[in-house]
Parts: sequence; structure tokens; C-alpha cells
Amino acid sequence: YYMGSSLLATDGTANYATFSSDRAVEFVDATVYAVNVVNGVLQLNEVTSKQVPAGTGVLLKSEKETAPYFYINEAATIDNNLLMPASLAMSGDYTFYKLAYDDYDAKTGLGFYWGKDDGGTFTVKAGTAYLAVPAVPNAASVKGFLLDGTPTAIEGVEAENNTDVIYNLSGQRVQKAQRGLYIVNGKKLMVK
Repeated sequence: YYMGSSLLATDGTANYATFSSDRAVEFVDATVYAVNVVNGVLQLNEVTSKQVPAGTGVLLKSEKETAPYFYINEAATIDNNLLMPASLAMSGDYTFYKLAYDDYDAKTGLGFYWGKDDGGTFTVKAGTAYLAVPAVPNAASVKGFLLDGTPTAIEGVEAENNTDVIYNLSGQRVQKAQRGLYIVNGKKLMVK
């Protein structure tokens, strides 16, 4: 018995959507990913069985705009996955993100972004999923993660003894800003 999930978000080459169900399912041709965040970078880990257990959030990728699936009796647990099903209420010490564009009008920068200011709780549609990242103490919260793995903010930027903390765009800490673009105390700065 086939059902279909709509994949409305696109990065220009493929279509994406988050998914969850109250029953175990197996996708036919979409790529199924578990989503994790390691050292401030989004990691997509393919679920090769294409099977999703009941009450589990996943990220789907397909060249088509719909992803057919069918119900199965059970599926193996998916490890290292921070995607939560819409049916699970957002609570606890987490920062919450939704699949969205950095620039909605231009449809660019597809990734996971705060659904509400400061990564607070928000409403998600049934059958979808949200990203719940454990809150890190004393770290600046990241507003979003691009699907291609580039962080959109630098985590843990703190000023020590009123000295400037300077990072280059690769996220490496540097002592002194030369010519170019830098992140100083969490803000972009152009040095001419």
C-alpha cells in the first residue's frame, strides 16, 4: 500500500523534506538521512535500508517532488539522529530548528534554522520533523546549519578579559586580523 510524502524544499538539484509517521515505513526511491550535529556542523548519515521506525524523524532527499513509501511491521532504530517527530512535544534543554531557506524568496541556503527567536519552541506540521540540538552551556547559539555542512555562525565565541576573539572564515582562531573578512566577537568585520 503506497503513500507519498511531498518534498517541497529544493537546493536546486534535489528536493528535501522532513518526515515522521506513527507507523514504521519503508521508502521506495528517496534517500533517507539521520541528521546529527557534531562540533557545530550538520552531519547527514544515510539510512541505507530506507526504513524509518514509528515515531522517528528523518530527512528525505529525492530528485522527484514526492517520495512514495509503504507501511512495514517494524524498522531498526536509527542512531545518532537529532530529528524528532512532530508528534513529540518540544521540551527540555535543547535548541530547536526547522528545515527552511536562509533566503526564502531566492530559495537559497537550504538548511535547519531556528523556528523561533533564540531557538525556542515552535509549531510543526504533523508528519514532519524538527531538529533538537542539546543546548551547550556558555556557547553562542547557532541560528542555522546549511545542508552542505557549512556552519552559519561560530559556536562558543566568548570575550576573555575584554580581548577580541578573532576567527577567520574557516572557523580557525587567529591572533591578529590581517586584510580580509573576519569574525570578531561574533560579528563580521572587513579589514582593508
